[in-house]
Amino acid sequence: MKNSKIIFTLMIILICVSATAYVGQDLSTNNWFETALADPSTDQLRVAIECADGSMARDVLGNDPVYAMQDLFESRGFNVTIVNGSSIDTLEELNNFDVVVIGDSGWADSDFSVFQNALKEWVQNGGGVVATGWTIYAMPAGEALDDILPVSPPYDFEFSGNITMISEDNPITQGVDPFPIYDFVEFPMSHEADPGATVLGVTFSTGNTNITAPTFMPVVVSWDYGLGKTMYLGPIYFGDFQHYANEGLYTDVDAVRLLLNSVEWAAGLTPTPILTECLILSNQYADTCALDFTLNIPDVDFSWMDVETETPYISDLRAFDVVLLFEDGIFFECSQCRFCSL
Repeated sequence: MKNSKIIFTLMIILICVSATAYVGQDLSTNNWFETALADPSTDQLRVAIECADGSMARDVLGNDPVYAMQDLFESRGFNVTIVNGSSIDTLEELNNFDVVVIGDSGWADSDFSVFQNALKEWVQNGGGVVATGWTIYAMPAGEALDDILPVSPPYDFEFSGNITMISEDNPITQGVDPFPIYDFVEFPMSHEADPGATVLGVTFSTGNTNITAPTFMPVVVSWDYGLGKTMYLGPIYFGDFQHYANEGLYTDVDAVRLLLNSVEWAAGLTPTPILTECLILSNQYADTCALDFTLNIPDVDFSWMDVETETPYISDLRAFDVVLLFEDGIFFECSQCRFCSL
């Protein structure tokens, strides 16, 4: 009886010492072991943004898309680290992250070959990768990176048009409406994703001289590889802004939501669900207002309309759960806005 009380007391002590650990006994060796258990309420999604040191995407003089992406992810609550290829060329280094985002400007990102073999093994074991535009351009064909991504080289570009989601009920594409191509979007020259991949978004080519007839090209593609998940996004999120006019991708609500949803999905999470549809009416900077709200209220889908150049009709307003009138200064011609007369 005395021994039973001692054992019971020790069990209570073990439970109290660590409520976030599992304590057990290996009966084959009679040794105790402890395995840490993650606490979902306190864990941050760990994201690495890979960019070669010499890339123009690291231009800190103002044209710095890598740092803009870091700010975007951190505003979502992710724990973000900017790395180069040699910083993630071992499993030990990669295990510090849940998702690796790659892409870059296509001009100077020559270090994919440095980390691709380790990345392949890491994804097979459960890691997540989001590859953005310029990846097909830069990755070696038939090697490890080609193996784990749902599209393959050679590459091509579309120069205008929209990116349209073709699977609206997928968690990656939830809340993502068509958004414009800002100068370039990359896609596989074969116009096909790899067998077994899921095409979620396409662009319709009409103006690319390398294509003889209009066709749909896969630019948003996902698949599972081993125990991990990989995502391809053709939009140029990393481009050198002095050469490629894609700053708009950072002020376009739908492009941003697609990127954030993709990162969460690649980590094995369910992207933040859209519970409410909200239309922002603003007299200027309406897109920037909508992006700010999106980053701070992730479970609301924000759309926008500039009431200085567009007039909202009843049919427009009824498509939303909430309409937010956001004034940045004075509505000089407010009497002409139908919203104010409703």
